[in-house]
Amino acid sequence: MPKVKRLTELVKNTTFMFLIAILLGFILPGGARYTKSYLDVVLFIIMLVATSSLRIRSLLNVKSYAKGLLTTMVINYGFLSVFIVALAYTFVGYDLELLQGFIVMAAVPVAMAVVPFTYLLYGDLVVSTASAAVLYLISPIVTPMIIFALSGAEAKIFDTLIFLIKLVIIPIIASRIIVYFGEERFSRQAREAVINICIFIVVYSVIGLNRDIFFADFGVLAVILMIAVARTFGTGILVERLSGLVGVDRPTRVSYALFASFKNLALTATMALTLFGERASVPATIAIPFEVLFFLYLKHRLPSNIA
Repeated sequence: MPKVKRLTELVKNTTFMFLIAILLGFILPGGARYTKSYLDVVLFIIMLVATSSLRIRSLLNVKSYAKGLLTTMVINYGFLSVFIVALAYTFVGYDLELLQGFIVMAAVPVAMAVVPFTYLLYGDLVVSTASAAVLYLISPIVTPMIIFALSGAEAKIFDTLIFLIKLVIIPIIASRIIVYFGEERFSRQAREAVINICIFIVVYSVIGLNRDIFFADFGVLAVILMIAVARTFGTGILVERLSGLVGVDRPTRVSYALFASFKNLALTATMALTLFGERASVPATIAIPFEVLFFLYLKHRLPSNIA
């Protein structure tokens, strides 16, 4: 029993789970070939569990979060996207495929991980969920327009719409069934443990599948690492600190910081690979661990017991 208890405590420790996932992805990448087949299911479970605590009534009261919704949209598709493109043209403009990879990164909406991460950080789940849903609703138009305007390539406009239906809309509907049959049976600790296990699988899979990229061209790697740090930690910390200075409450600061630093890098890598080739998917792959590390930074920067 003591061993089971210790194991349970470790699973509930988000920092431990994420760091171990990154480490195992580098030293034991072989298992990622098997876990990748289940990523859609795992992502579905993450959204299902994270949104099971959400009350639809709160989403219907648009006035209560309209300001937060508009702010997160401007932060993610305005500030963060422009910053990514500016850094890309400045530092990798000479390499067309890498530049195209960053353009796709700027064009895609926020990562859906912002919803479970908001939940784990005790942030404003209503603002994050509503904002993410709206960004995905407009992304079939906005994403192809940005990619076409900056690179001339025509994106598949239904890709993000299908992603929205499969991994956002359906899980939210399924979560209503859980609520109807007694969502209160599941404690917050149980939800967090499930989310931690699922995100562990996602992080391990992504790192394991792309491990070799981190040991390829160290000159290019250094430049991309610098951009990844700036567009994740730089933008996220800046928005979080500025929000605090102007009096934004802690839950909303969490949402703003996540939207200032997260893009859907899985979708980025897939679209970049399809549209521009394997090299174009490198920026998204290298940036993924930094989003996980930024989440861990926020977890310690904004502990749940501090307003």
